[in-house]
Amino acid sequence: MAYVERHFGFTPLNTELYITAVRHKSAHEHPNENNERLEFLGDAVLDSLASHYLFNSFPNEFEGFLTKQRAIIVSRRTLNRMAIETGLEKLVDAVLEQDPKQTSIGGNALEALIGAMYLDKGYDFTQRVFEECIMNRYIKLDEPGTAPFDPKSRLIEYSQKKKWEIRFQTGDHLTDDKFKKYKSEVWLNNEPKGTGIGTSKKKAEQEAALNALNSIDNV
Repeated sequence: MAYVERHFGFTPLNTELYITAVRHKSAHEHPNENNERLEFLGDAVLDSLASHYLFNSFPNEFEGFLTKQRAIIVSRRTLNRMAIETGLEKLVDAVLEQDPKQTSIGGNALEALIGAMYLDKGYDFTQRVFEECIMNRYIKLDEPGTAPFDPKSRLIEYSQKKKWEIRFQTGDHLTDDKFKKYKSEVWLNNEPKGTGIGTSKKKAEQEAALNALNSIDNV
């Protein structure tokens, strides 16, 4: 797969894994042939890779700082941005009515690629590629003592400043997926402003807040 060779610097052994990693469920009728299982695996692997990297890179920092930095690395905002910058979202096999840049399809595919890499080449190899080709090129962490970007907190602060009423409606997201997901919708002054879907309520609300921020000028 040319994308993997160009951006990660290696030739896949099992190319079918990487092809599946960029196949969205909207492009295929068979549920076992899309990237959702690889995305699920990649999400967990990415958490581990980021934790490993941060633990070694910041030996004098406490758990709270490391947790916040990891949130930057694994955030949908970071993954989507990297997918756009590298052109990954254009490679996703999907049938969508909206611009892929307005969805999380690229970030999800990136997670799926990490899952594919883990299965194809193993953890140690994936850790090295993650540090050399992702962390060193595309991700800028906050300096110790500074606060990372938090979409939900930013939206709440902005709403308070504007004296807007804000509320999140979060619940189960009913799909045919094997893995449970949550859907959150954020309302500002009784108007829906953003929707998010995630594997936890927190992730769904963060994505909803981010989409709301993107819909507001001059935040």
